[in-house]
Amino acid sequence: MSGVGAGIEVSKYFAARHRESMERKLRRMRRQANNSTNELVDRVEQLEDDFGRALLLLITLADLCVQKGVLTRKEIADMAEQLDLSDGTADGKLDPEVMRPPAESASEPWPVTPKEHLRKLEEEADG
Repeated sequence: MSGVGAGIEVSKYFAARHRESMERKLRRMRRQANNSTNELVDRVEQLEDDFGRALLLLITLADLCVQKGVLTRKEIADMAEQLDLSDGTADGKLDPEVMRPPAESASEPWPVTPKEHLRKLEEEADG
């Protein structure tokens, strides 16, 4: 084949190669997106686990304090209300970024994650 016909065949060949290349890139991008989604799901599951452990610890400590007569539920509620305002907003929660002390001012830096902190507490309790 020569002339215009050959030019069309060459163009079809390169168009097909380009389409195959784009399809490979699209498959790779879909795999990466799925991996990112899986990583996010894993992180959310880890946060839920950390939250559940922290909640169990907090409720346990509060109930023990009340049972042993160290604090009353009213004292705990009053302190929670006072602390709620300490981050500047009365919204029933604390902003961790506002409440976290800088590591250089603390005698012992805070653990990196709640899970690490809870693990340390569990080890101390078992030890």
